[in-house]
Amino acid sequence: IMLLDAHQRDAEGQWEQAKAAYQQVIELAPELFEPYYMLGLYHIGTDEGQRYFEQANERHPRIAEPYYWHGYVDYKNGHPERARPYLLKFVEVAEHDPLEAEDGRIRTAGELLVALDQGLPFPYPDTQP
Repeated sequence: IMLLDAHQRDAEGQWEQAKAAYQQVIELAPELFEPYYMLGLYHIGTDEGQRYFEQANERHPRIAEPYYWHGYVDYKNGHPERARPYLLKFVEVAEHDPLEAEDGRIRTAGELLVALDQGLPFPYPDTQP
């Protein structure tokens, strides 16, 4: 029920209440993937967000999105060496899941991996994750 409450608050734009509700879900059911992923999105671009994405991956390694955002943010924040394994894992997981609707992100991850291979800086500097 608390997870549904957190989703409802998120959908209504009650961000602080949603974050608090997701945190409560973690305290009651730390094995769940979703509250970690959602908190990662709330804190995207920060070390805290990266930690939440990592925890989401630990709980459900066959869901692709946290790998994508972790790699994207690492590259954007100037850590290309840390970005590569997350982007590769994202592509691996997303391409092997017929339910994933990740074509756009798979394409972007591929572009980022090419840029990494060429030693280029992050190719989308003016974008928000």
